Amino acid sequence: MIRIYSVGGFVRDMLLRREGLDIPHNGDRDWVVVGATPEIMLKQGFKPVGADFPVFLHPVTHEEYALARTRKKNRTWLSRICFSYRSFHHPRRRSSSSGFNN
Repeated sequence: MIRIYSVGGFVRDMLLRREGLDIPHNGDRDWVVVGATPEIMLKQGFKPVGADFPVFLHPVTHEEYALARTRKKNRTWLSRICFSYRSFHHPRRRSSSSGFNN
């Protein structure tokens, strides 16, 4: 099964808007693709642009789609990096549960 997730600055800005901040839309979105191979992306018409990583441009929108990959550091494989919206707090907003000091 192939899954596609929006990532990066677009997601950050969307979360900040939910916090009530007026963040302008710049239209730039990046995506990560889980469960696909470079061959599948090429068959779907995506154009490869990544020199070091498997990154492709969408054939119509030209948005970047990166294949999910495992990171290697000092021979230790990081198998998963998690993010939870519930743990997101804007540092400029006071919240007793945020852990940020203004």
